[in-house]
Amino acid sequence: MTRHVIKTPSTAWLLPLWLVMTSIVGSCFSSHIEPLVRCEEYGLVCPYDWDCAASQPICISDSCGNGRLQPDRGEICDDGNILDGDGCSSDCRRLESCGNGVVDPDERCDDGNKLDGDGCSADCLSLEICGNGYRDIDELCDDGNTEGGDGCSADCLQLESCGDGVRDRGEVCDDGNLLDGDGCSADCVSNESCGNGYTDIDEDCDLGADDLVCDGDCTMPACGDDYLNEEYLVPETGFPEQCDEDLDGDGVADNTATCDRDCSFPRCGDGLFNANFLIEPTDGGEPYLEACDDGNQENRDDCLLGCVEARCGDGFVWDLGSGDEVCDAGDANADGVADNTAACDSDCTVPQCGDGLHNPAANESCDDGNESNADACVQGCVAARCGDGFVYDGVEACDDGNELLSDACPSGVDGTCEDARCGDGFVYEGVEGCDDGNGDTGDECPDGPDATCAPARCGDGFLREGVETCDDGNASNTDACPSGTGGTCASARCGDGFRHIGEEDCDVDSDGDGEAEDAASCDFDCTAALCGDGYVNTVAGEQCDDGNASNADACPTGSNGTCAPARCGDGFIRSGLEQCDDGNASNTDACPTGPGGTCELAHCGDGFVQAGIEECDIGNGADDTCSGLSRCRGPSEAGQCTCRE
Repeated sequence: MTRHVIKTPSTAWLLPLWLVMTSIVGSCFSSHIEPLVRCEEYGLVCPYDWDCAASQPICISDSCGNGRLQPDRGEICDDGNILDGDGCSSDCRRLESCGNGVVDPDERCDDGNKLDGDGCSADCLSLEICGNGYRDIDELCDDGNTEGGDGCSADCLQLESCGDGVRDRGEVCDDGNLLDGDGCSADCVSNESCGNGYTDIDEDCDLGADDLVCDGDCTMPACGDDYLNEEYLVPETGFPEQCDEDLDGDGVADNTATCDRDCSFPRCGDGLFNANFLIEPTDGGEPYLEACDDGNQENRDDCLLGCVEARCGDGFVWDLGSGDEVCDAGDANADGVADNTAACDSDCTVPQCGDGLHNPAANESCDDGNESNADACVQGCVAARCGDGFVYDGVEACDDGNELLSDACPSGVDGTCEDARCGDGFVYEGVEGCDDGNGDTGDECPDGPDATCAPARCGDGFLREGVETCDDGNASNTDACPSGTGGTCASARCGDGFRHIGEEDCDVDSDGDGEAEDAASCDFDCTAALCGDGYVNTVAGEQCDDGNASNADACPTGSNGTCAPARCGDGFIRSGLEQCDDGNASNTDACPTGPGGTCELAHCGDGFVQAGIEECDIGNGADDTCSGLSRCRGPSEAGQCTCRE
């Protein structure tokens, strides 16, 4: 049965066209236009004598589809639409049910029964052949083809499923489970290795190689991941990575000798300071590490073109950024300090006396930055010197500003500006007689400690080498060193003419020959001339001196001895020769010791009249008849003196 329909809104656009065409045709052939049928529910307008389907947005030309069963028009069913496969055929003349022997639109077959296994399934949906896409009663699967490896075997008798432990066609692996991370993915399509093009459970991505959005190690690319991906565009620069180094593993790219932190090759002038980047100078100089990088072409700011920090002495006037230089003379000798010139100090300021910077090129001999004239640098930036008239504290004791070396403050050429003193080498006029400045007290001008700088003399207390053997500086000539007036300053000795008290009794050198000589009170050995000392000192009146303590021998040298040859009358009884010796000049006493005396005990006949005892004594010796208690009586003339009781 041929049906004339106006279909759903997908074809409803034809209606306006139809209406226009009808209008045109009608205007040409008829002036009468039939009224239209409107389907308000679906927004349709149907032609005259057509109707609206009850449950389908479509115009119908007969009663089938109006939802009212009209057997008189041959309808067996009417479900309000003109669709097949919903239990009522599109012409309303057949109930669509499996087993009716008619292959309805939704049926693949209909053998008039509802039995499986006879070539048409009990639901009429399958011809019961493998590969028809319908799982029949004797099939485990049917994927619509007869090819294996797609989840269903070619004979439809086996389910090809991941996790069954059998590597089916289309599977890369099958380890008998549906777990990821064990070397075979849960869907059996990946051996879980980076680079296979499949994103496994522990991978961010896997494109099989470096890519714009994936690193070759299956991680998302980023500058700082320590992986070089030359396909990846770094967001900060918009350029591909040239390098990527993350030394500490913090996920942030590090500055290294070969890579900047933005994953580009380091270069001076890129605006990225990399303290590890070694710059090779183009002029062949020594390589150096980058000290700064401001990315500009300015040599007057904090960072120069060579990526070195601006400093005083680099030859560029640093007056931008943090710089405040007004000049810069460079550093010609490369000692790290800016050069001094007549127009620029070493701190890159204009030279000025008193600024504390010594600049010889600006005619300064010093500059200590203060106004004191008592230190190393005086007014006018002139170095302090002896004779400038300023006393240099701690260095000079005086400075009278003249050129004299002979006053109280020697301050001339080679002066010391010390208070004049003995030994300074300058003869202090009116005070010193000499000053040879050698500190030697043993020369012609003693100027050592405590010296007086007077010409050397005996008694000045300074031993003059080669001239004096001693000089004790006192006025005594009687000690170990005769240094008084007329002293010799030779060590005291017998014969020097000076009595060394405690050592000598006397010292006589009347002829000045340096040899001691006998004197009335002094022997030649500088001992006192003494009778009994064993030395016959004729100058002292000695005629003999046997050095013993006896006055009874030939030379009386004992106590009160005379050192004259023993004689009667000397007062000493000479043993064996004298009976007595009273040492007087009388021959009339008990011991006649006068001239011609015998030093025998007075007796009658000895020739000496003993006063008070004898009246006479003719001295006839042995012929004298008087003896014993007899006394000479009578005149003393011979023959007239008699012995009487």
